[in-house]
Amino acid sequence: MLSAFILAAALTSPTQAMTAPVYRWIDDFNAARTPLPQDVFTDDAVITDEFAPYVWSGRAGVRAWSESLDRSVHSPRIRHEKVVVGAPRAFMIDAPGDRASFVLPATLTYVFDGTPSTDRALWFFVVVKDGDAWKISADTWTLSD
Repeated sequence: MLSAFILAAALTSPTQAMTAPVYRWIDDFNAARTPLPQDVFTDDAVITDEFAPYVWSGRAGVRAWSESLDRSVHSPRIRHEKVVVGAPRAFMIDAPGDRASFVLPATLTYVFDGTPSTDRALWFFVVVKDGDAWKISADTWTLSD
């Protein structure tokens, strides 16, 4: 147990394992691979996003949110969606070392009805250790300008 406390105190940024579910989801989104992965989320995950109904929770909520984004990826009105993220910031980890949070500065580019658009956001995640892997427990997309 003491080693978990020492490890948590020593970390200043998320490990590759902590960010793996996030980057897996981003890679699939950018490649327009649908359905988007839902297994990267915990069973009780909470997602907030900028489109109605704005909050989704639990396995059914993740599925509904993911299906909305799946439709967006294949919409004739919205094309060429791609998200690029910067280095994680505001990293925090709990003392046992099995729950962490971080923010990714993000830029989403896309073409809407023929017009190129760009959204900049702060993308907040809480990840939790689930066996040998990490999963997303909270996912919040917040436009920053």
